[in-house]
Amino acid sequence: MKIKTTRQINLIEQGKNNWESTTEFNKRVDEIRRNVLDKYSPILSTEKNWFKRQIINIRLWLEMKKRIDELSSWKNLHVTAQ
Repeated sequence: MKIKTTRQINLIEQGKNNWESTTEFNKRVDEIRRNVLDKYSPILSTEKNWFKRQIINIRLWLEMKKRIDELSSWKNLHVTAQ
């Protein structure tokens, strides 16, 4: 015997803005920042050339931005079924 289950679709207006204002999102962003800083801090501490340090800082910033954008992208904010 097959049982049909109906799934309720919850669409929320301004879903991305609501997601970015939650504490869970902020915790994940802090975790991403910590991980990226931990990855680049040994490289930054050993580099003596000022110009190369600036390039590393730019790479650090770009990687952080990329990971945070992936976390809050529209691809991740799809409709959930309950």
